[in-house]
Amino acid sequence: MFNPTWGFGISVPGPHDGMSFQIGVVPALLAIFSVIAVVMNPNGTRRFWLFFLATTAIVALLTLHVALPIWHALPFLAFFQFPWRLMALTTVPLAALAGASALTQESNGDTRSISLPTLLLGLLILLGSYPYLTAQTQRQAAEGPVSVLGLFRFQQSAGEMTGSTAWVKEIPTWSPMADVYFANKKVKTKIDLTAEPQPDWVGVDQTGKGLRANGERVRIDSSRDDQPVTFNTFYYPGWRAFITPENSDAIIRELPITPVGELGRIQVRVPKGKYWLSLRFEDTPPRLAGAWISALGVLLALGLLIWDVRTKTEGTTVAHFATAGRKDEG
Repeated sequence: MFNPTWGFGISVPGPHDGMSFQIGVVPALLAIFSVIAVVMNPNGTRRFWLFFLATTAIVALLTLHVALPIWHALPFLAFFQFPWRLMALTTVPLAALAGASALTQESNGDTRSISLPTLLLGLLILLGSYPYLTAQTQRQAAEGPVSVLGLFRFQQSAGEMTGSTAWVKEIPTWSPMADVYFANKKVKTKIDLTAEPQPDWVGVDQTGKGLRANGERVRIDSSRDDQPVTFNTFYYPGWRAFITPENSDAIIRELPITPVGELGRIQVRVPKGKYWLSLRFEDTPPRLAGAWISALGVLLALGLLIWDVRTKTEGTTVAHFATAGRKDEG
């Protein structure tokens, strides 16, 4: 956690990672010095410093090996995937604690000017953060210029094509969609046209306008029922398939989606007839619930802020009238 070096590699098993897993020496020292602010400020602000200290300590503890029993006891922590991702949660508390140290330095002097201890503290922060400014640069990456193709080459060479879902049984090493990109062709559909059997006719917009980041819309003409149409897209909760009219997004009927194959790709079994098939990625109940909770949290925070401002304003007004009343009596 206190290694001053700054790596630019990838994470590997064991302690010799190319990535930098640290909170930094200077932020850690300033967090320790902030204890002085806790001792010297017995008023209501003390609880804030204690909160930030506790947050930093708990998050740091969860990234250490000693916290392994906690990870085993709380299965939902597995959604973080890697303990080092929690280190990002120390950024705000450490920044607040660093401010507490500066506040302590200024509390005994003239707050209208920067004191010498505060200036030296700022120089210490800059000096301790200098390794972060020495980013590695190179004229040309081994994978070529920055582009989609360069990203594909990097993922393949680094063995990092591991972005998949729970329905994937075999981690992919390549994709038929990558061949289209490498051929410098425009992707017009993600339907696997090599899969058998196929409907008699699949109408794909040759301009690519039917393909979007969150779905695809194609024309289907099938003389048989229950014909499979497979998309080169990982299945994930939120994907839905609909039959729609030709010139409208109105839903006529929803079709079930099934993840198929070793890669868990989306497959829709279409009925007999001529119609439009619309594949969309939409919100799910958990995501909608999260959005409502976030919105209510924002409204609650704004309400508390308004209430706090009004309370202070009313208190100031009462004090002003009380002072004016004493002057009149005098």
